[in-house]
Amino acid sequence: MPNRPSPERLKAALFAAISGAGVAGFTYGALELRITDRDDLLPSSLEAIIVGLAFALASAPVSWAIAARAVLIVPTFFLYLSVFLGKPAPLPFFAGFVMAGLYALLLTALSSYFSERARG
Repeated sequence: MPNRPSPERLKAALFAAISGAGVAGFTYGALELRITDRDDLLPSSLEAIIVGLAFALASAPVSWAIAARAVLIVPTFFLYLSVFLGKPAPLPFFAGFVMAGLYALLLTALSSYFSERARG
C-alpha cells in the first residue's frame, strides 16, 4: 500500500497555496501603485508570483519550510521598499525602510505560524 498523505496534511497544503495566492495578489496590487522604479528585470506580475510562491512554500507543513522563510525575507523587503519609495506620495526613506522591514518580518512570521499550526 503506498503511503498516502492524510486529509489534514492535504488541507494544510491547500491552505498554504491559497494564502500564497493571497500574498501574491496583495503584492501585485502594491507593485502596481508605484510610479517610479518601474524598470525592473521582471514584470510586476512575475515578481508578485515569486513572492507568493515563496510564501506558500514557507507556509507548508514540512520541515524544510524554514529554508523558504530564509529566502522570503530579502526579496519581500526590497519589493516593499520600492513600493513605499515609489508611490505618488512617497514615504521618507527612513520610514519606508522601517515599513518594508516590518512587512518582510510580519509576512515571514505569518508563514512560520501557518507552517507550525498545521504540524501541531
